[in-house]
Amino acid sequence: MAFLRVLAGLLWLYNVSWKRAPDFGQDAGNGLYRFTKDAVENPVFPPYSWLVEHLILPSFGVFGWMVLLSETALAVLLLSGAYVRLAALLGVGQSLAIGLSVAATPGEWPWAYWMMIGIHVALLFSAAGRVLAVDA
Repeated sequence: MAFLRVLAGLLWLYNVSWKRAPDFGQDAGNGLYRFTKDAVENPVFPPYSWLVEHLILPSFGVFGWMVLLSETALAVLLLSGAYVRLAALLGVGQSLAIGLSVAATPGEWPWAYWMMIGIHVALLFSAAGRVLAVDA
């Protein structure tokens, strides 16, 4: 489980690497902005698409910073093994949000988001923070 925890931490670290502050791709129409806009253009769950269109996109700068900070926290907590269950819960939420944004986008593999959720659920209900971890 420690290996899975570190692997999930590396996944979030990679996800942080392409999120470019301060506009997060809004000016160029790419990056985090593009993937967030996919929730509206390729809806997975229409109520979520409405939320993205009317609440998230109008205040995208704040949203971008929240995503960057959340995913950075996920990477740090999972890699260090600190507060693993809290990180796993945050990972489930973040993975669900990403899946609801892009799973119906052409070229995406929707099962990847179910897999990410499953990994975090496994970490949530295991002792992943007790081996090679700060929580140990």
